Amino acid sequence: MQQNDEMMHMPDRWLMFQNRLTKNLKRRLPWALRHGIEAFRLYDRDVPEFPLIVDMYGRALAVHIVDREYAGANCPEMQPEQVIAACAEATKCHPEDIYLRRRRRQRGNSQYDRNDASGQELLIRENGLSFLVNLTDYLDTGIFLDHRNTRTFVRTWAHKKRFLNLFSYTGTFSVYAAAGGAIETTSVDLSKNYLLWASRNFRINGMVPTNHHLIQADAVTYLIEAKGKSRKFDMIVIDPPTFSNSKRTDTIFDVRRDHPELISRAVDLLNPGGFVVFSTNARKFRLRIEELGDISTRDITDKTIPDDFRQKPSHRCWLVTASRDADKIVRL
Repeated sequence: MQQNDEMMHMPDRWLMFQNRLTKNLKRRLPWALRHGIEAFRLYDRDVPEFPLIVDMYGRALAVHIVDREYAGANCPEMQPEQVIAACAEATKCHPEDIYLRRRRRQRGNSQYDRNDASGQELLIRENGLSFLVNLTDYLDTGIFLDHRNTRTFVRTWAHKKRFLNLFSYTGTFSVYAAAGGAIETTSVDLSKNYLLWASRNFRINGMVPTNHHLIQADAVTYLIEAKGKSRKFDMIVIDPPTFSNSKRTDTIFDVRRDHPELISRAVDLLNPGGFVVFSTNARKFRLRIEELGDISTRDITDKTIPDDFRQKPSHRCWLVTASRDADKIVRL
């Protein structure tokens, strides 16, 4: 009853947002059901007056209130009660299943900091696989929705391959690779918590971790050590943070500055015919091809951006291989 009262007294401008959300859901939900997707982007600042990002996770919503510093000083302040009421009315989600989050300009490694400790987890399905998500404790939920297509490509390409996942986060790429028949997967991340999360993602998909290695290490350090041990891979995914100054390492990572070394070292570990998938969501990023040496690259961003992110693409993505293997690079 309280929710209906709030809607009755809601300013007309909020009805504009509610109607847009309803329209988006009517179009997006059949598409998601048809493709076996339970988590998808529903709204991304479609209307400038409402600087919100709304993602649906099954019967729950993660609603990001974009900070005015990020959205622009002219954007009105979003009142949490009105945000929840409008979202609940448009989607029929229970208000208790709508999780509000503040999206601010990220500094350092803060996107990985813990915001809460309630541990409220959900299990979502995507393309026949299951993943744990947490809508309360971190800014990121445990799965990057904009890389859904990229994960699908990884599964398609993974058969009988040795797969390396750098900056692996919760291991979603690795689970997809395993589902595609990879001989083995190696997931490297600095966070022990995220590696444990990845282990759980493997297990809920019925995957025995024998051939799925979870390694807590700095990505560049791992690449150097792997070369010393003559490790080789057929496919490597690199999806790094834009910037990281983790307490677990003395080095500061900046993807704009450090990506040539990172990519070059990864290519050194490729078997003949192997390739790297490199992605970044850094703004104004320029791939410094002139510093990559004898390497071939192909921009595949248009293929990796899913339909629910077409309006505001959130990453760029390349296939990278040694030039000698340029004619063997996978086709999309």
